[in-house]
Parts: sequence; C-alpha cells; structure tokens
Amino acid sequence: MPLSPSPSSVECGPHSDEGVEFHWAVQGAATEDPREYAARAATVLKGAGFSTNRSTSELTDKRPLYFVGGESSSGAQVALSASAMNTVLQVSSACADGAATDFD
Repeated sequence: MPLSPSPSSVECGPHSDEGVEFHWAVQGAATEDPREYAARAATVLKGAGFSTNRSTSELTDKRPLYFVGGESSSGAQVALSASAMNTVLQVSSACADGAATDFD
C-alpha cells in the first residue's frame, strides 16, 4: 500500500489574510467495477450532506472514466475518478483562518 501524501496548503484568495485551504490527492489501484465504485461514492457523499454531480467520459483507449464530484455547504470539495486503469481521489478543504505559510 502506498504512503498517503501530505496535504498542500494554499491561500484562499489573492491576499494572504483571506485564509488558507488544504488540497490532498492520491492515486490508487483500479477497482473491479469502476462504475459501481463511483456510484457508491456518490451515495456516501450525498449521505454526508454533499451536493454531487456525476459524469462519464472515455479514456484515449475508449474505456470509460467515471467521475463523481461533491461539495459541502462549508465549501469543502471531493472529486473521485475511477477507471479500469486507476482510481484518483482529490479533496479540498473549506477556507479556514490562517495563512498557507503557517503550514510549510
């Protein structure tokens, strides 16, 4: 199992006093049924209060790529892409007090 990367911190807006948000991404192995995996992710996100959107596109080799995006009322965001090649999960926090330099 690969180690989980640390989140990165970035300023929320063009000014350093507007706050900080965190971004995290990890790539994992493909699932047996990426379509079902994406559907389950959408159900979990909805159950946690996220608004969700789903889409399907094609990889360059014509295999399907399933995408699920979610956003909470606080501004936190989640994106999951699942295909026969891999699974990618990206998470962004809501804006919080502080500065990105506080977390270097």
